[in-house]
Amino acid sequence: LLTVFAFSISSRADDPRDTLVNSQKAGEAAGSAPAAVVNGVTIPNSDIEALRVSLLAFPANGLDPKNTASLVEFTVSKELLKQEAKRRGIVVKDEDFMPQLITDQQSFLQDRAAGLLDATLVTIIEAQARAGHPLEGWANDPIIIETYRTMYTNGLLSQALEAELPKIEKDKIQASGKTLTEDLSGKLRKTADVKLYKTK
Repeated sequence: LLTVFAFSISSRADDPRDTLVNSQKAGEAAGSAPAAVVNGVTIPNSDIEALRVSLLAFPANGLDPKNTASLVEFTVSKELLKQEAKRRGIVVKDEDFMPQLITDQQSFLQDRAAGLLDATLVTIIEAQARAGHPLEGWANDPIIIETYRTMYTNGLLSQALEAELPKIEKDKIQASGKTLTEDLSGKLRKTADVKLYKTK
């Protein structure tokens, strides 16, 4: 639970390929207010707000629910990795990760009933419930399901990178403190067509 959203995002707000646009004008023209457009894929402000709310339930390293810019960067990086996985033919179906989600759910329910959850997990599970994501409903919760799908997809992407990168490059990435997918996200960002919109 502590690492559900835990891949840190480095801000590249000074990248000249990023275009900052007034979201009010764009929203009026498009009928909705986007937070960003990543290689032609629109990330609506509602996704940023959903992430903000979910962070109350799923604390993540390096993400502050109050820092909208970091939430947008996180979501842009997530979209870049999703697009790269698709480009590589990595397709994740519900049956690939749902058994793990259900196993985790049942394990947490049993441990909670037996009083075996540590204080940190109890706090997180209580925060999830307050945010509308009770443990009992995980198997039918779209946010929980999408979180597991993303984790599984990134795991497969990481395995592909592990197999293709030379050891010296993997060691260099690891020494920098980044994961393989964090490094890939940063590289993808340098060549991506990203338009950032002003958000509240």
